[in-house]
Amino acid sequence: MFVPGHTRAILPTTLQPTESQGLGELFCGDTLFAGGCGRLLEGTPAQMMASLSKLRNLPDKTRIWCGHEYTLKNLQFALTVDSENSELQARLTSVKGCSQQIRIYHTERLD
Repeated sequence: MFVPGHTRAILPTTLQPTESQGLGELFCGDTLFAGGCGRLLEGTPAQMMASLSKLRNLPDKTRIWCGHEYTLKNLQFALTVDSENSELQARLTSVKGCSQQIRIYHTERLD
């Protein structure tokens, strides 16, 4: 699957479910994020819309693995455009709660 928009050439990886009721996987790079999509660096708005449509047509039981974690910033931006959207407001509250609980520990020395 070819999904330009963020750049001219992004080839995400999709994995089909291994069981009949299993989940598929999408490793989408910088095309799609929770609460947003990648900035248009080399691609056009039309390319990005076509690419997002392709991703939307994947089975509903597809887990999405984004290239970066921008959820909080994406939702904050979305609310500047659509400040009365109660679903966005609720999602932002939920994400803020989660981000306060997340801790990343690394036990090895990084040189």
